[in-house]
Amino acid sequence: MWDPEIQTLPRDELRAVQEQRLNTLAERIWTGPAALFRRKLEAAGLGPGDPLGLGDLAGVAFTVKDELRSSEAEHPPFGDYRGIDFRKCVRIGTTGGTSGAPTTVFWTKRDLAQDDAAGARMFWRQGLRPGMPIANSHPLDVYGGGRSVTGVLENFGVLVTAVGPPETDDDARRAIELFRRVKPLTYQMFPSAYRKFYETALEMGIDPAKELNLHPPVDNPEFAYRVVTGGTEGFAYMGSACPEGGGAHVCEDFVIVEAVNDAGKPVPDGELGQMVITTLERDNFVFRYNLEDLIRINPGHVCDCGETHRRVFWECRVKDVTKIDIGGTTVDVFPKQVAETLFGFDMLRTPTFEYQIVRDGDPRRLLVRAESTDTSREARESIETALTAATGATSEVELVERGTLPRPAYKPERVVDSGGS
Repeated sequence: MWDPEIQTLPRDELRAVQEQRLNTLAERIWTGPAALFRRKLEAAGLGPGDPLGLGDLAGVAFTVKDELRSSEAEHPPFGDYRGIDFRKCVRIGTTGGTSGAPTTVFWTKRDLAQDDAAGARMFWRQGLRPGMPIANSHPLDVYGGGRSVTGVLENFGVLVTAVGPPETDDDARRAIELFRRVKPLTYQMFPSAYRKFYETALEMGIDPAKELNLHPPVDNPEFAYRVVTGGTEGFAYMGSACPEGGGAHVCEDFVIVEAVNDAGKPVPDGELGQMVITTLERDNFVFRYNLEDLIRINPGHVCDCGETHRRVFWECRVKDVTKIDIGGTTVDVFPKQVAETLFGFDMLRTPTFEYQIVRDGDPRRLLVRAESTDTSREARESIETALTAATGATSEVELVERGTLPRPAYKPERVVDSGGS
C-alpha cells in the first residue's frame, strides 16, 4: 500500500475522520462563498452550527451537473457554487463535456496535493512504481483532466510520456516514434486511444508488442470495475481496485460516496444506485454532487488485501441505460450486459472489440452494431440469441467489416442515438 496507516484505518476511526471533516466542510459552506450549497442546507432545515452526521446527508437535496451550468450562467463568470475565490487557485481547466456543456474547474495547491496523494494509492495498486517509463494519452488542451493526470503521475515518480489523444494518423505516428525510443512499460489511456495506437503501429509495419510493449487490445467489460472517479469537477482519483477485486477501493478519508435512489435516499449496499459524492478537505469542493452514474457499493468492508476503505463497482452513466418495451413492461438494458455478451464471441473480440448500442427510436428492440471477422447470417443469429437471453430484450444485430465503426481519439462511444455514425 502507498499509505498503509490511513488505508488500514479501522472503520470506526475512518467514520470519525469523515464526520469531523464533514462538519468542517459545513462550516465552510455557511461562512464561505458557496451560496448554491448553502441554499441546499437551508432547504433541509439546517442552520449554522448544526451538527451534521453521515446519516444526515440524505436529508439534503443532491446537486446535478445542470445546476452547476445554470449557476455559471446566472452568476458569471464562474457561478456561485465555488468553495474559494478563483484568484486563490493555481490551475484552471474545464470538464470534458461528454454529458453536455463543459463547466470550469479550479485547483488550489491543496487540491493538487490531495490529487497526488489519492492518485499515488491508485497507481500503486495498479502496479506502477517510481522510475517506470509509462505513456499517458489524455487531452492536453483546455480540458483539465489531461494536465491533471500527467502531473499526478510525475509527482508519483514515473517517467511520463504524455501525448494527446491521436486525433489524426500523423498524431498517432509521431507518438509511436517516441514510444519506440522510450518503450513504456504500461499505457494509461482509454481503450479507443490505445486501439488507435495499436492499429497505426501495425499499419507502419511495427510489431507493437515487441517494439512498443503495446500488446493486443483487450477491452474486457470487467475492466470497468477497476477504477471509480468523480470526474475533474468532483474528485478524479477517488479509487481503484486492488488485486483481490471486488470493486475499486474509495479514498474515504477524502470523499464520502453514497449510492442513492431518484429521491436521493440511500439504497442498501450491493444494490444499484446513483453515485453521489461529498469531497472532504478540498478547497474546490462539491457537496452531495450527483455524478449521474450508476454504482453498487460492495457490502463487505474489510478486503482480504487489508484495506478498510469500501469498494465500489462503477456500472455506467444513467444516460446510457437503454429502455426496452417488452410486452408493455419497460426493461432497463445496461451497456455492460451487452458488452459482456458480445465479448464472449471471438469473432467480435479479436483482434479488436468495437461495437455500439444504437438507439434509433424503436423502443421494442435492442439494436447493436459490431465489427466482426464473420458477418454471416449464422453468426448474426447466434449473437442475437445470446443478447436476447442475457437482456430479455428482442435483439437485432448488424455485423460490419473491420474498420467500419468510428474510432474516437479519446473516449469510446458505446451508446449512440439515431444512426450511430
